[in-house]
Amino acid sequence: MFLSELRIWNFRKYGQAEKDEEVYPGLSLQFNKGFNLLVGENDSGKTAIVDAIKYTILTQSYEYIRLEQEDFHLPEGQDEGKRASEIRIECIFRGFTNNEAKNFLEWLGMEKIGEEFQYFLKIFLVAKRKGRNIYYDINAGPDEEGNPLSGEARNLLRSTYLTPLRDAERELAPRRNSRLSQILDSHESFKDKEEDHYLFEVMDKANKQIKKYFEGLDENEKPLEDLHGEELLKEINQYLGEFSGVNNKLNSNFSISDMKLKNILEKLSLHLLSTKSGLGSHNCCL
Repeated sequence: MFLSELRIWNFRKYGQAEKDEEVYPGLSLQFNKGFNLLVGENDSGKTAIVDAIKYTILTQSYEYIRLEQEDFHLPEGQDEGKRASEIRIECIFRGFTNNEAKNFLEWLGMEKIGEEFQYFLKIFLVAKRKGRNIYYDINAGPDEEGNPLSGEARNLLRSTYLTPLRDAERELAPRRNSRLSQILDSHESFKDKEEDHYLFEVMDKANKQIKKYFEGLDENEKPLEDLHGEELLKEINQYLGEFSGVNNKLNSNFSISDMKLKNILEKLSLHLLSTKSGLGSHNCCL
């Protein structure tokens, strides 16, 4: 399945259109299956499009999302009293396989495309403001009201949202919730493999070797000539023991990572083989 269409009423730069007493979205945008590129001048509405999607289907990083009064459309040149009091954003998914459709049966609709009937899923955010208070709901269904999505269904739709890329080499470096770890975590190579991924075996072996180093042993249990690691760990544990007392003695050891897939992915970095490539090349290739 893929995001096929986005419709926006009264969200930021995009208002709504009225004709013959009918109200139409201020923006109706069709997407291709696969890669889509938004190009436009600064302040032309590109970020509003991305944020409309992010606010409606939420993100893999579970970031806190809050609509503000300024998100409600205000016609250019008008005073505050003309600001819209309701926002509506619709994300429509198409191209379902039967295996994908089974997860959303309660909310799916059918439409005729050519000679065939096909599934579609419409998810919509409706936000209303009363003074400075803002309330919103996210529902799904083929009609205008829909029904609340279950937590399981919502998790299957969450997008991987990456903040604006300024310096790819720096921003794809290892760290907590790194951009690279978010991309990898949502990929099918790592999804639903929290316990049996091959990387666990790799990291477990590395952690055992590191532990042995700080015990003064190599991987074959033979004493090392370099005993700096063993001495350092002894000093740390001696200090912890004196600090904690006899009844609650603290102890420690070194490791690369906790044995969780998310922690392992956060330790990874991505490098271009060329050592002299410029920032533009990094941003383009990464």
